Amino acid sequence: MNVQLALNAVEAGLYACERMMFSGKLKAFTSLSNWYQELRMYRRDQEGRVVKECDHAMDAMRYLVMAGMTALERRPTPPVPVYVYYDPAAKPLRWMQ
Repeated sequence: MNVQLALNAVEAGLYACERMMFSGKLKAFTSLSNWYQELRMYRRDQEGRVVKECDHAMDAMRYLVMAGMTALERRPTPPVPVYVYYDPAAKPLRWMQ
């Protein structure tokens, strides 16, 4: 498992998500009702800081965008070795035919 520290730069992550959404590179299925509900509730307070309540899906989206598309790539699994066993009782093996 490849575990990396999360980039907690909120403003940079929000800007990256906004850029990807407007360019059409980040899309969400219409069936993600919880995601859309959180998106509608995502707001800033009087000082301009993001209000941190009911924003788990938005945080996950921001972490994914900041991790980059390489975080979604699957690494190839090594091949499983195949062992061939010889059973002398099953069939006689003729050496050097």
